[in-house]
Amino acid sequence: DPFAAEASSELVLYLEQISGRTWTSTATDPGGPAIRLAVDPADPALAGRNDEAVRIVSDANGITVTGATEVALREGVSILLDKVGVRWFFKQQDWTVVPASLADIGAIDEVKEPAFIHREIWHSNGINSGGWGKPGDYMTWKRRNNLDGAVQYRIGHSYGGIVPLNDPNAPPDVYCPSASATFPWQLRPDHPYVVNAAITRVRDSFANP
Repeated sequence: DPFAAEASSELVLYLEQISGRTWTSTATDPGGPAIRLAVDPADPALAGRNDEAVRIVSDANGITVTGATEVALREGVSILLDKVGVRWFFKQQDWTVVPASLADIGAIDEVKEPAFIHREIWHSNGINSGGWGKPGDYMTWKRRNNLDGAVQYRIGHSYGGIVPLNDPNAPPDVYCPSASATFPWQLRPDHPYVVNAAITRVRDSFANP
């Protein structure tokens, strides 16, 4: 699974930087102390929780991160790295903080799940930074701060999607008399075409989040 693979790679990347030692990722249980990653929606501790619920347990045998889904597992790894002191304050690499040594997180057994299903912080696109849904520093920063949840919604500007510019089906009088079909354009909110287009857009958004 790509989410589990990302979780494993991220964990190895930062643990090696912090400890100065080589860490090995394996698909089989090595036995003895280790950090174990698992997806188990049947874990009793995750019962009744959402798809992003994750359980982190430490004991004499190491640390186990169990997600209700693969996305939850990836988020659990970010939570674990946060516990040992890794920080991603902004999308540029200069704002990543990696501690000089591994912190002792002690004995823990806790379940985490986000209070909000959809979490978003927008930014202006920059050179090589990517943008919403595009590879780059921005999407990586979002992922590491658990801003990409199991479900995503379009919650940005909606006006331009009601009746887009140059809509071939739009009557010419959908625009206010003082405006035109060029940017910036102003729709007539009482026009039947505009009203129906707005209603259809909202219904489609709720039917296909």
